[in-house]
Amino acid sequence: MLTKRTAGLPLICLVCGDIARGINYDVMTCMSCKIFFRRHILKSDIKLQCQFNNNCQITQYTRSICSTCRLNKCFAFGMNPQLIRRSSYNQLQLKHQRLLEIKNNNESQLPQPLPLSLLNNDRSNLTKNEWNLLSNVIHAYDEANIIPQMKYNLEQQSSLPPKLRLNPSK
Repeated sequence: MLTKRTAGLPLICLVCGDIARGINYDVMTCMSCKIFFRRHILKSDIKLQCQFNNNCQITQYTRSICSTCRLNKCFAFGMNPQLIRRSSYNQLQLKHQRLLEIKNNNESQLPQPLPLSLLNNDRSNLTKNEWNLLSNVIHAYDEANIIPQMKYNLEQQSSLPPKLRLNPSK
């Protein structure tokens, strides 16, 4: 069995000839070939086709030119797709999909501000639209109001040591 100790130094990637970082999926490879193999196995729906009759030389300088020949070379040296951990990839895919759904939902719907519940037993004659307008005005005031930010800055300034409080450059 090939290990780092039995392989000797320097470690050379069997796929492209670059400096290898270790044994990945049963083959001594560089990080670039490791990630390439993993990405292409996990995205198995991609159909690759060589433009040069499947006879490309794969080196560290040409490895990005022909994905088909590079993947074939990975398999020829015995890279094992069964060793890829798919659970973390699936979790990343789900997280990415959820973020896209949230983004799409946010873009397709404008948020409807809820009326302020200033009074539980409100007896005013304001309509729902008027309450929404009032809520928007209050929200705009809160966003533009500089007083809370100034209070925060003063609190931060007062928590500094005395020498730093007086020196505005730090």
